[in-house]
Amino acid sequence: MTDVTLKCGKCGSKQLQVEANPKDDSVVTCGGCGSTGSYGDVMRQGKAEIMKAMQRELGNMFKRR
Repeated sequence: MTDVTLKCGKCGSKQLQVEANPKDDSVVTCGGCGSTGSYGDVMRQGKAEIMKAMQRELGNMFKRR
């Protein structure tokens, strides 16, 4: 199993702050550098990272045979 961690696109910090019960247009703020973005964008980035990790894992499964 592979872990995927959401990080700030500018500084790489994992300290992302968002309001409770966020919506796509809610603001996410980096606790490291103060950069902001939308919750929807962060979730799309996270989904893309998950898809890449799953593709790697599937590829590795077939290489082992």
